[in-house]
Amino acid sequence: MQYGASLLTGINIGDQITGLTFRIASNSSRSSSPATTFADYEIYLAQAVNSVANMSTTFASNMSNTSQVRDGGLSFSAGAFQGGAVNPTTNPFGPVINFDTPYTYQGGDLVVLIRHTAGSSDVGFLYSLSTTASGYGTDYRAFFGTSFGATTGSQNSLHITQFSVTPTAVPEPVTILGTLLAGGIGMAFKKKKDLN
Repeated sequence: MQYGASLLTGINIGDQITGLTFRIASNSSRSSSPATTFADYEIYLAQAVNSVANMSTTFASNMSNTSQVRDGGLSFSAGAFQGGAVNPTTNPFGPVINFDTPYTYQGGDLVVLIRHTAGSSDVGFLYSLSTTASGYGTDYRAFFGTSFGATTGSQNSLHITQFSVTPTAVPEPVTILGTLLAGGIGMAFKKKKDLN
């Protein structure tokens, strides 16, 4: 997934990105998510090599100065992701997926690559922006693979993501919410293997 710099105005060069989270799409039939476990959930952050419009379908070709910020199993308890919201309202964000190693923001567009095994239960559709949403292909874009080790992917919806950030000038952590506000159809959380 590539987030354009215009969406990251609350993050300054040198700030530490320490985690991220998602939320279930509005109009979900579930009031909350079941418990689920991923045997392996890896997250990589990087500077963008290409503009959003010129992203490559080859994941590595989009990334420079790549850092693996998380590796290992990941579990969510039942109800970790709350549902029940109906457009235009939104569900709250779920628990933060904390990084093992903070990522120092270098400026410009931010690329996020996530690789994970299938979850033990289907959390539900994540709140995402479809490929026809305003700004898709200019301000943000995403490609999805179909296996844990996929190196290429096809264009798909982009998850609205909340990043946790520790500014360089402020000692306590703050949370930055991207300006992605429009809704779209998400993909089932447990079925996504590679995201870039």
